[in-house]
Parts: sequence; structure tokens; C-alpha cells
Amino acid sequence: MSSNCLLRILSVSDDEVLGFSREMVLRCEGYEVESVSSREYLAAPRSRHYDLAIVCQSVDPRHAGLIVAMLRRHLSLVRVMRLNSVASGQESGYDLMFDALSGPSCLLEAVQQVASRPRGAIGGYSTSEHHPATDARQN
Repeated sequence: MSSNCLLRILSVSDDEVLGFSREMVLRCEGYEVESVSSREYLAAPRSRHYDLAIVCQSVDPRHAGLIVAMLRRHLSLVRVMRLNSVASGQESGYDLMFDALSGPSCLLEAVQQVASRPRGAIGGYSTSEHHPATDARQN
């Protein structure tokens, strides 16, 4: 177990299997994780302190946009990571857009990358700044 236990993560997913798998990967690495569906989050936004919010590719882009806006309003310094199965230039407000098909080890690297950046530093990432494994797959 690493020192990751100091990092609190909110995982928003509308696919129980994806959400559970992601939660288990993160917990095994020592992260504290709370998992909710988009419907649960929209009905009762979390005001608890989170260092990172991960919005799954299973969340409809319209709901994802509402969720990121609510996160920024209630938890202005939280870092927000969006997992996507395809690059989308239409979504914004995320600290990192990440290819969900990259696998658990790349996810963990991305979480570390986002977590190491100053909170509230939006704009430091873009859909073009993928992990090398992602870039190789796209070329």
C-alpha cells in the first residue's frame, strides 16, 4: 500500500461493472474512493472534500457537463478527470480527458499526473495530451 490513501477520489459512473472495477483498482493502490451514479450525484451533490473526481465514459455527456459544473461550483479546487472511449473536443472543464481503453496501469499513471498538479489549474491538459499507450493506439 502506498501513500495514496491521502487522496480522496469521487468516481461517477453509470455502469456498475466499470465503476466497481475502477473503484477496486484505485482502492488496491491505497486511494480513498466514493462511487456514485450520475443520477445520485445530480440528486444530491457531494460537499465533502475530494482531491479528484473521475467522470466515467458511461455518463452521458450532457450529465457529465452538469456534474463538472456542479463540482466546480461546490468544490472549486477539485481536479476533474473525464474518461472517454473516443476523443471529444466538445466537452470542456476537465483537467484531463483520458482514453478509458488504456487500461488500469495507464489510469493509475493519469491519476498520479492529475493529482500532482495544483488544484484548480484548469487548462493544463487537453484531449491531445494522452498517455503514450493511447497515442500509439490512435496512430
